[in-house]
This record gives sequence, C-alpha cells and structure tokens, in this order.
Amino acid sequence: MAFRPLHRLAERAAERALPGVDESADYLTERRLEVYRDAIEGALADGSISQRERAILGKLQESRGIEPAAARRIEAEVQAVLSPLGGPQAGSVTQVAAS
Repeated sequence: MAFRPLHRLAERAAERALPGVDESADYLTERRLEVYRDAIEGALADGSISQRERAILGKLQESRGIEPAAARRIEAEVQAVLSPLGGPQAGSVTQVAAS
C-alpha cells in the first residue's frame, strides 16, 4: 500500500511524542482517524485525489473500520484547511459513489 511508509512514520512520531501511552479503545479509534487524515493529506498534496488514490483510501478506510460518514467529514476538513493555503479547491477531488 502506498501509505504504509507514512503510517509507520506517524506511528514512530506518536510513540516519541507520547511514549508508553495506553492503547485504550478511544486512543486506538483516534489513531485510526489520524492515520486516515494523514493519508488524505498525502493524497491531496497534488491538488486532487486520483482514482488509484481513492481506491487505496477506500481500502485503508475499510481496514481501519472507519465509517463512510467519518471518512467524508475528515476529507472535507482537510480540503477546508488546504484550500486557503493554495491547496485543492472544493470539488477538485475525484468523487466516487458512496458505499
């Protein structure tokens, strides 16, 4: 998967920042969402999400148990942050029918 190196980097950074943090259910849920957010940011780095990236994101979403509504919310939040910074504009992401 293309985002595996990014995932490992995020995990190492988290361990350095918060060594020995208990992996409670809430913590693990938050980490899954953070990893997905990082993947969205990476996919949007060039201003849009390609069909290939969309497929990878879908597999990541499924493997991490992220609800479709949460995935859409995260994507919208990332787009809102990147748009004012000269990043992708609303509607520039390749849309795929919701599951």
